[in-house]
Amino acid sequence: MKNSAIYRIVIKDFVVSIRSGKFWTLAGFVFIFASVSLWLGQSQYNRVSTIKAEAIQQARHQWENQGEKNPHGAGHFGSVAFKPITPLYMIEAGLTDYVGEWVYLETHKQNSAEKRPANDRSVLFRFGQITPGFLFRFLIPLFVILLGYSTFSSEKEQNTLRMLLSQSITSKELFYGKLLSMFLQLAIMIVPVFLVTMGMFLMQDFSPFIPHMFILFMAYVLYLSTFVFIAIGISARSRTSGSALILLFAFWLISTILIPRLTVTISEILSPPFSSFDLKVTHDEKQDNKYVYGYKGRDDFSEMYAEIESELMQEYGVGDADSLEVNPFGFAIEKTEEEGQIIYDKTFGQINDLYKSQNKLHRKSVAFSPLSALHFLSMGLAHNDLQAHEDFLDQAEEYRRDLMKTLNMDIAYNSRKGKNNEEGNSHLPYVQGEEFWKSIRTFEYDELGLIKIISNHKYDVISLFLWFFASAFFANWSVKKLKIN
Repeated sequence: MKNSAIYRIVIKDFVVSIRSGKFWTLAGFVFIFASVSLWLGQSQYNRVSTIKAEAIQQARHQWENQGEKNPHGAGHFGSVAFKPITPLYMIEAGLTDYVGEWVYLETHKQNSAEKRPANDRSVLFRFGQITPGFLFRFLIPLFVILLGYSTFSSEKEQNTLRMLLSQSITSKELFYGKLLSMFLQLAIMIVPVFLVTMGMFLMQDFSPFIPHMFILFMAYVLYLSTFVFIAIGISARSRTSGSALILLFAFWLISTILIPRLTVTISEILSPPFSSFDLKVTHDEKQDNKYVYGYKGRDDFSEMYAEIESELMQEYGVGDADSLEVNPFGFAIEKTEEEGQIIYDKTFGQINDLYKSQNKLHRKSVAFSPLSALHFLSMGLAHNDLQAHEDFLDQAEEYRRDLMKTLNMDIAYNSRKGKNNEEGNSHLPYVQGEEFWKSIRTFEYDELGLIKIISNHKYDVISLFLWFFASAFFANWSVKKLKIN
């Protein structure tokens, strides 16, 4: 190998690159930027994790110590479901700051996620956070262009290409030599960042997320390799280094900034987002502007209560309501919950359809931008994409419904006259206390598994591979078409 033409080309190009000083400047910037962004990301992750842990503990303390009250009153007192963040948040923040971090769980009502940190920050924050993900998506591709734009064009300008091809060096050997030199420079840039990140994950016991991190790194490699191939291909087809640089910069600008931003704008025009007011109007329309108890044609709660009471009297075979061993009120309240859930399912279903419509348009942009495919996949691996958020909301709502049913059924079966008070006084209100509140489980979010994440983003993975192979074909074809004037 040491005597091969490919080896000589690799060494020659690499030595020329590092002697210019440009390579070490860019490599040094990448390492410093990555180190600082990792430190900032870790600090932010630790801060947010601590705040959420304290908030979860405080919310649970308030729930368990709400005092003696009727279980239905406890339903109005409510609880809170917090969405956790994963260690990959320090690499890829995703939608975490835009979609809400917790949901208030209360009876009769399904709420959307609250607390969006992006609302409290400047417009500049929306361009991009200082994270390793931002570095790999935007800056390193630009650095690859700066390193590779003159790969072949400079040989033409210096009139050395004719000399290389006249020395029994084939265009294939020239292509592989230039390519390996570029990959060697890229590896020196990104491998230290990967090793530092993996070391941080191992030291802080983030081992469950190491497979996610490894797959994310492989996705970065595919993405950056695409820029390597495109840089080589355009350099081979360009007459001068200046024209190659302009074309490559235009590709970077269009694929990483213009298309993703344009896609967002178009999706908002075609599918305008919901406001809080729109949400209320939509919900009111779903129930024909009636109170939740009016669903299915009833106008007030007393009518529903009478229906439930009559059904229970028939079921238990008693002639009057006072002889019932159960409380119709608990069943009636649960009925209103179930009927209200149907309305909320329609309301939030319409909102989810809107988000899916916007997301579908975003997904189509992967055909024009490898960054879109990489970003969707990286957000999925970091558990902060749209699918993860919807899954969190679904689990929070399932918990809310189970919680309210538990409270309502406690009223139904345990609050009949004479129960829960030693005197048997039927006028005393039915209440529960700390022991009962503690018996109700705390909400815990079960995160999506790695296989499910890959399944959700299979088209993004396929798109990255297609971009990789298409750009490799373009580079190989461009070198084969080299012409010497």
